[in-house]
Amino acid sequence: MTSVDAPKIHPFEKSGLGIGPFRFLAVISLPAPSLQEANPTAYNNALRDAFASAKGFGVGLGSCEHCGQGLAHNAVIKGTGADSKPFVIGLDCLQKIDKASLGSKAKVAQAKIRREVAEARKEAKRQAWLAADCGNGETNAQRVERERQERNAAWEAEKANAEQQRQDALDRRGVRGIIEELRRAGGEFFISLAQQLERGSLSPRQADCVCKFLLGGRHTKANADSWDQHFNLLTASN
Repeated sequence: MTSVDAPKIHPFEKSGLGIGPFRFLAVISLPAPSLQEANPTAYNNALRDAFASAKGFGVGLGSCEHCGQGLAHNAVIKGTGADSKPFVIGLDCLQKIDKASLGSKAKVAQAKIRREVAEARKEAKRQAWLAADCGNGETNAQRVERERQERNAAWEAEKANAEQQRQDALDRRGVRGIIEELRRAGGEFFISLAQQLERGSLSPRQADCVCKFLLGGRHTKANADSWDQHFNLLTASN
């Protein structure tokens, strides 16, 4: 067999990392040193989780097993040979060595990491701003919360005032008690009449139904005055 016919050996095979084809298993990221300064507890938890994940795959972290480069983001790779074991490679190495398969997955993982880093920086900046003094003895977080509560209180007061005005208008029309009785009666028909009466007047036919309900029967000489009074209230325009 000539050198032209000789099968191409994968660089990872040359490094003694197993027999290809190789599979992309995961990325394990070590926490940034800046996190240790800002939040030691979060840093220690993230470090513990990273090494727990590495232990699950049976790999170490922090160094590319192909080129020896120090790593923050460790790609876990495994060959398909019977005795192949998972190993750690840098994302840059993967993109250089195996662009078609592992490299494309490394590129996606790297883009995801960059987004997460950008989001983390943005959140850290926001938290720093919230913790900063806004110039009146409050932190920005305290000012934001106070203003939120003030807006909510103003909205609740406005809502209560609008409801009171609505009730006052019903009192002026003299129909508030009738609306309450219709609501207490329940049922879709009576509730719909109560809702319509809140918005305005009833039709003569609807007013007759309500008068029958309120006065316990039909229009008679005995209840004529009360009937007419209720009927006029119910049909009067606002």
